[in-house]
Amino acid sequence: MNEGQEISSQVERAKKLFGDLKNEMNKDLQAEEVNLEIRNLTEEIFVKLRICLDKVLIYKLKAIGFKGDLSKVSFPISKNKLDFDSLMKKMRLTDLNQDFIKLLESFQPFSIDGNKYFYILHEKGSKEKHHFLVKERKGKIHSRTTFSNMNGGGISWTPDNVRFGGGVSIMGVPINIATQEPAYVLPHQQLIRHYDILFKLEDYEIELTFLLNSLVKTTEKIIREVLK
Repeated sequence: MNEGQEISSQVERAKKLFGDLKNEMNKDLQAEEVNLEIRNLTEEIFVKLRICLDKVLIYKLKAIGFKGDLSKVSFPISKNKLDFDSLMKKMRLTDLNQDFIKLLESFQPFSIDGNKYFYILHEKGSKEKHHFLVKERKGKIHSRTTFSNMNGGGISWTPDNVRFGGGVSIMGVPINIATQEPAYVLPHQQLIRHYDILFKLEDYEIELTFLLNSLVKTTEKIIREVLK
C-alpha cells in the first residue's frame, strides 16, 4: 500500500467516525448537555481530516522533488489572501508551480469556489496540547406542527414553509394569524408541536452534522485534485 492509499484510508476512517458520531447523537437527544463521547468523536474527525490534508500536501511535495523542510509544512488554510501568501512564504512554497499554488488557493475560505466553513477545520483540527475538547451545545427548532382529531383525521405542516392567510380554518377551527396555529383546541382535538434537537459548536451557528459532512466532502475533493 502506497502513501496515497494510506491517506485515502484515513479519510474513510474519518467517515466511519462520522457515522459513529451520528449514532451517538441519536442516543443523546434527551440529555441537557452534550456528552463526552460526542465531543471526543467530533474532535477526532476534525483532527483526522486536518492530518489527511497535511499528509497529502507532503506526499505531493515529495513526488515533485521539493527540497525544503517538510517538517515545517502543513496544508495552508487562511481567512484571506494576505494571510495565505504570508503562510506560503513562511513554508517556502512560493516557488512551486503557479498552477499548483492557484489550486491550493482555490480551496481557501476566501476563494469564490472555496468552502466558507473550511477555516473551522483549521481551528478545531489543531493537535496543540493547550487545546481541550471541542465544546458543543444543543438547540432545538420547531420543525413540524400536527393538528388532529380522535377520528383519525388530521393535518401536519412545517412552520418555516407554510404561512396561513386570513380566513383559514382547519377541521372547523380558525387559524390565529399571529401564532399560525389553531385559535383553540376542542376536547376531541389535539395540537402537537414537534421539535428537532440540533448539535452545534459552541462558537458557531451551524449544525454539526451539516458542517462535518461539508468538511469531509471538501477534504475528499482536495485529495483527489492534489493527487492528480
